[in-house]
Amino acid sequence: MSRWRRLQRVVRSVTTLLLIPLCAAGILVAAPGTACACDCGTPTAQKAFEHADAVFVGRVVGRKVDRSFPWIIPTGVDTVVWTFEVAKVYKGKVRQRQEVVSHVQTTACGLDFQDSGPFVVYATANDPDLTVEQGQLVAHRCNGTGPVTPEIRRALAAVRATDPASTPEGEQRWLVVGLSTAAGIGVLATGAWWLWRRGQRPTG
Repeated sequence: MSRWRRLQRVVRSVTTLLLIPLCAAGILVAAPGTACACDCGTPTAQKAFEHADAVFVGRVVGRKVDRSFPWIIPTGVDTVVWTFEVAKVYKGKVRQRQEVVSHVQTTACGLDFQDSGPFVVYATANDPDLTVEQGQLVAHRCNGTGPVTPEIRRALAAVRATDPASTPEGEQRWLVVGLSTAAGIGVLATGAWWLWRRGQRPTG
């Protein structure tokens, strides 16, 4: 991460730390809805698709909150990991059970699902404000993630859907390594057996 991105992340975190308690306490009287709510607009289905690294439709099967700081009042720097059971993939590499990281606070435009869906997720591979582990994706309300609407159904109908990968990328790499190792052992064993047989032949 570059120094500029680290600085941006610190500034945003500090701003959120100051803003959320003020909103909760009702101190911001002037236009509180504008100051305290997520206000980023919703892109069209086409724009959301173009800007995403991965697009899929699935149902929520898990939710895990990661508290970054032990404050009594939750802050926007806290993250939540949503787990989706993926039905169809329309773009990018997506697992059968895909984890998606977001801000836990809706005031920071974090995802907030009230039921299991199905939902369309427009995700990116990373975000300067969030820590993402290998295999995870990032999404928020500003990128169009939400319920599957008729507009989204029409937009996705024009895109060829694929099945999600049933094997995580890490397991795939270990599978390749394992098969390669087994093949190498097989070649060595065959060569050793051939040499042994050759040594058993009578001479003269």
